[in-house]
Amino acid sequence: MINIATVHFQSDRWIDIQLKYLHKFIKTDLRIYACLPEPKEKFENRFYFTSGYEPPDKLSEAPNINHAKKLNYLADIILTDSEDDDYLIFIDGDAFPIADLFPFIERILGQYSLAAVRRDENGGDIQPHPCFCATTTQFWKEIEGDWSPGFTWKNSAGMDVTDVGGNLLGALLRRAIPWYPMLRSNTLNLHRLWFGIYDGLIYHHGAGFRPAVSRIDELTNGLGGAEFFGSPQYFENLKIIERVYKNIQNNEQFYLEF
Repeated sequence: MINIATVHFQSDRWIDIQLKYLHKFIKTDLRIYACLPEPKEKFENRFYFTSGYEPPDKLSEAPNINHAKKLNYLADIILTDSEDDDYLIFIDGDAFPIADLFPFIERILGQYSLAAVRRDENGGDIQPHPCFCATTTQFWKEIEGDWSPGFTWKNSAGMDVTDVGGNLLGALLRRAIPWYPMLRSNTLNLHRLWFGIYDGLIYHHGAGFRPAVSRIDELTNGLGGAEFFGSPQYFENLKIIERVYKNIQNNEQFYLEF
């Protein structure tokens, strides 16, 4: 059994798209567990499990912390429902497979305990990223898997950073457990981070539920925080994001562009 945990934040605009590609490219039994925006009843009959769960202190937390807590919440639900040899997949709401996924999962998890996207292109992010991560329920229990930021690494600018997946990276390093990094395989890059294809298997839109700014935007443009929101690059990001989104809606093979 494949158990999938996904989070859709504030908007339902990616639900139909993600479900279409999940069912098209995972040709085996699967159960999808989702945190959905209200009213979640609009979509709950399309998932195995849905929740409107929000961390109690969400208003005082950064979005990445809120996202990590939702993933951890879904993982806890899945672990109570599943057998130890079940597969466990985490996937962002604006990400989905674009090729048959099960042969890859079966092959890679026969060699590694965990496979995940690693976004080297985001200024040297070295942690497993939840836009796609595959493992087993048994392994997640063994390492007490946690998506929270916390554990830090030095990025390409020599700065100490953390993000979602930081504590997972720390757990793997402390135990000296090798994992399989799924790297960007684009031949065309409209943006250095977003619209990414990984291992030719997973598409991640990026900024599907958040402002159109990334760490690599800030590093490349030398602008941080509110400064970037008034920059020409910010408005260019907005235009490209919407253009690609419309193409996804109208063209099932949109990913061939990349």
